[in-house]
Amino acid sequence: MIRQLGMDLVHKDLGWETKIVEMGRDETSYESNFLDAADQDWDLIVAGTFSVREQIEETSAKHPEKTFLAFDCAVQRCSHRR
Repeated sequence: MIRQLGMDLVHKDLGWETKIVEMGRDETSYESNFLDAADQDWDLIVAGTFSVREQIEETSAKHPEKTFLAFDCAVQRCSHRR
């Protein structure tokens, strides 16, 4: 799959540890998936669908020390860091 190829390149070229979490279409699981990712030791959390916009906004507000990247949607978030 293309996303796995991209993750493999990031790992190989930059030495980053990567993980893909498939959230599926069950929107009731989005909150726990984002909170689980934010509670782990990931520096960058990427989401690629407009249906998670609200969840990204809520989770990023609870975890200002994390960086979230959303594509396919625009999100509102305070831009200052601690």
